[in-house]
Amino acid sequence: MIVLLGMVACTDGEDAAPPLLDTGWFDPTTSVSGPACEERILSWVPATGTSDWYWRDAPEGTVALPDPTAYRIWLEDAIGATVPATLAWSADATSFALVPDAPLAPVSSYDLVLTDCASIRHVAFSTSAFGLPIEGGNGSLVDHTWVLDLEGATWEQPLGLGALFALYVDDPILLGVLYADALHIDLLAALAVVSDLGEVSQDPERDPWEFPTADFSGAPYFDAAAELVELVVPDPGGGDIAVPVEDFRLEGTFSADGSVIGGGRLTGLADTRGLGALFGSDGDPDAACEEATTLGAVCVPCGSDGGEYCLGIEATGIDGALLPGLVLDPTPSS
Repeated sequence: MIVLLGMVACTDGEDAAPPLLDTGWFDPTTSVSGPACEERILSWVPATGTSDWYWRDAPEGTVALPDPTAYRIWLEDAIGATVPATLAWSADATSFALVPDAPLAPVSSYDLVLTDCASIRHVAFSTSAFGLPIEGGNGSLVDHTWVLDLEGATWEQPLGLGALFALYVDDPILLGVLYADALHIDLLAALAVVSDLGEVSQDPERDPWEFPTADFSGAPYFDAAAELVELVVPDPGGGDIAVPVEDFRLEGTFSADGSVIGGGRLTGLADTRGLGALFGSDGDPDAACEEATTLGAVCVPCGSDGGEYCLGIEATGIDGALLPGLVLDPTPSS
């Protein structure tokens, strides 16, 4: 799900709702512009006509002046009923997210209604098919494996270092289902290797990552967490660098036919002590954190030993494709 970081306030602590039209701000049939109209909504997503909005994403936008009381923003369904949602503002009150109380219905039409001192805008959009029930039931996912594309993901965090992570953390991750029913799911993940011919398989030299049994009552959406995994980045001098990631969390949605995963997102706390070589300071455990500081990010204590070498990571827009015939081996590597 798209997450607007740093949200600290909601409008008067109440759910977003349509305004009364007798405020005097505007005539609903006209637009007003001029020097006095400065409280403008500048941008928003989704755009008008979007037909593949992910069912768990929150509409977002930016405003010209940081005054939440000057704007009214809400969501309507296909029959014009207001969708229960909370309007949350960023710390500086220049951006917002309209967070629905429940996921939007798949393959459904909505109107994002935006009002400011100039006009009322109706942004018509519709959701994609993600969110439809799994054909054949949840158990049909068992012994199937998907390859998650990290190279095509957007690295939101670490702040300022996202491009670096996108460059180095690009090896695919394999995600397999060991068990699934109406309420629970057991997932297994592993690093992949890609042959010269483009064939993808499980890396036999790396231990797979086991996830504790997760809640699957919101199927086809899944949300699994592991205490510790190891990502791998290439060492400029040759070989690989293991990057321990604590509190690793992976979420996404299976398509109805099980062929793809959409809305993928991963988060965690990466131990950067081994990344000195990426900054020309091989062996210096502070190198990555010093670089992060210059870009506005701050290292925090790692849970393993309290050393202040960990950076929060977040990647969004992770897609997955089914790999027919591949079943992950849960046996640890030797």
